[in-house]
Amino acid sequence: MKDPMGDTWELEELLAVFDVEPLGSDRFCAAAGPERLRSADATRAMIDGSQILGQAVVAASRAESGRFVKSAHMIFARAASAAAPIELLVERIHSGRSFSSLSIRALQGERLCASGLLLLDDHAPNTLHHSASAPRVCRPEEAAPFELPVRGRELRVVSGADYAQPDAVGPPSLDVWVRYERAPKDLAIRQALLAHLCGPFSIGVAMRPHPGYGETQAHRAMSTGVLSLTVHFHEPCTLEGWLLYGHESVHAGRGLCDGVGRIFADGERLVASFAQEGMLRPLRSGQISGMRAAEVL
Repeated sequence: MKDPMGDTWELEELLAVFDVEPLGSDRFCAAAGPERLRSADATRAMIDGSQILGQAVVAASRAESGRFVKSAHMIFARAASAAAPIELLVERIHSGRSFSSLSIRALQGERLCASGLLLLDDHAPNTLHHSASAPRVCRPEEAAPFELPVRGRELRVVSGADYAQPDAVGPPSLDVWVRYERAPKDLAIRQALLAHLCGPFSIGVAMRPHPGYGETQAHRAMSTGVLSLTVHFHEPCTLEGWLLYGHESVHAGRGLCDGVGRIFADGERLVASFAQEGMLRPLRSGQISGMRAAEVL
């Protein structure tokens, strides 16, 4: 299977995009993407919300050095253009002995694109511990290869499930194996990579049970977009070996869809969980084909 959208990135380019640049006290610059992929029509292309959330995770970690991002929640108020970098402004709500809470705004010029809240804590030892069990699925080598536009990242879909095509009907769930060619040493960038793949599948999973609807219709016949994304990081993860992303669409209706998911290291140890709210509506008469949902909110 192939991803229905996007140009191909190199893994090193993706890592560079998450390595946000400090501009001063609690201000960071986040690149939109590789310069070589810019085109005359770049203003029509939009930055994925999960990319902005990942960049906010790194900015928060840089601002509160030595603390681990425990959770990150971001609302995507407006589409962010891929033609310009994003400025991330960090505001400390509180920084205590064990926890820090931060607010982060993502702007392009004077335009507020997204706003988030992040909680960070110290690496405290376990007082008690339990976690959800991983789903019983086939091993990665038995799953079907899937192409998303990043060379150096391998994806495989359990049971060869096709979430993208309108005639491929199935349950509102999807399990995806992911492996990176190189695991970065920086914990914050590893967290950003985990968050980045929490976004692309959930809306397609919501369409999957419904005949005649699929991800290939996004921004063509259907106006879709991520409205909010929340990620909880439970355990540090090296990203060495395979990760299993389990997706479930828990509700779709009234033009919205809600999905949840869990991420397991080596298909066994729960390292993160996430929830996404998306927009899922037919294009209105006169709406430009190819438009992102956030452009018409």
